[in-house]
Amino acid sequence: MIGIIGGSGPEAGVDLFTKVLAEHRRRIGDCYTGDRDAPDMILFNVSALGGPRTEADVEPGSPARAASWRALEGAVKNALASCDIFGIACNTLHVFAREVAALCGDRKSAFVSIVDATIDRLPPSGGGAPGVAILGGPATTGPNSPYRVATAPLAETERERLQKIIWDVKRTGPSAASRAAFAGLVETLRGRGIETLVLACTELPLVADPGATALLDPTMALAAALLDAAAAPAGS
Repeated sequence: MIGIIGGSGPEAGVDLFTKVLAEHRRRIGDCYTGDRDAPDMILFNVSALGGPRTEADVEPGSPARAASWRALEGAVKNALASCDIFGIACNTLHVFAREVAALCGDRKSAFVSIVDATIDRLPPSGGGAPGVAILGGPATTGPNSPYRVATAPLAETERERLQKIIWDVKRTGPSAASRAAFAGLVETLRGRGIETLVLACTELPLVADPGATALLDPTMALAAALLDAAAAPAGS
């Protein structure tokens, strides 16, 4: 049983669920003959995990961080009780990766990290190349980011454009306007030589061009990692 913790935002959880199903279908090809060949999954949509967030919301010791952890702790406990493995459909919430791993105890392998799955897919030079940019909210791109790789910094105007897109998607869902705004931002960033753009906010894949080769979608990486973990021998 694969678990998906969503709610930040709700569309992101549904998007990851859909991507796991699509990747499973792709992997087994003609062996997928009907509904019984689909993977077993549970989506936990936890609205208390929702954003939008600022960096202050995940600052150690802040009331907002404590509230986020209480909601995530409950979701993780539910996932551990119901699922063999699980992932969290949010990049920012991976600031709690250590706490989640500790909660898993001797079942640490049950937690499949979207951050680890994405870093594994960065280009060979991505660990220190200025040609990689992390696109996400303040908590994902700030000093406490769970993505600990060297990246090309965004200009303040670019950060503002990105934040508006993320918040618009959270407020109204993906729209033609948010897709156009994101396409414009991608064009700007590519124009100054950035080769790989990591969509480190789960709202961004909802408005990104799926055919754009410069975009690295962490939800796709997590979908594949969840299926890899589901296929691994028990206890590995």
